[in-house]
Amino acid sequence: GEITQMLPDVFNPDIPKPAAKVEAGGVSTEQTVVLDNHQKDLLYLKKKSNPVTAGMLSFFLNITGSGHLYAGGGDVKVWSRSVPYSSILILIANSYPEGPDEAPDGLMFIYTGAYIGLIWDSVYMTRKYNIKLHNEIYDYEIKKVSELKQFESELKLRQAL
Repeated sequence: GEITQMLPDVFNPDIPKPAAKVEAGGVSTEQTVVLDNHQKDLLYLKKKSNPVTAGMLSFFLNITGSGHLYAGGGDVKVWSRSVPYSSILILIANSYPEGPDEAPDGLMFIYTGAYIGLIWDSVYMTRKYNIKLHNEIYDYEIKKVSELKQFESELKLRQAL
């Protein structure tokens, strides 16, 4: 014989308990769950966006804004940042339907800049999304990409243990 716990989860001290908050008159209720650091880490890893994925989406599906849509977790405001870049790419490409070799060097410079800018901005917005996600999950706030990189390297070390 092995003894197993037959009590419901509400009595298990290892499982986080919801704390109910009732507003005036009992009109609405709100539940919050307190997570330990390991659970926070798992939640962050599950929801974070990958900057490389955003960059690759922008590289291969450039004018669609897919990299930005992914970077913002589906947020249309983040996707709208891709519109100026995509507009420049479409405008120049449509101006020279016989191919980019026919476009003047100055326009090709602008085209290339818009293309690189689209990719860079989607990667940047992914990092901004991850900073926002971190600040929603954890008890301390980070503001810079360098702090995010430091946090993620520490997270990898914690996960390796």
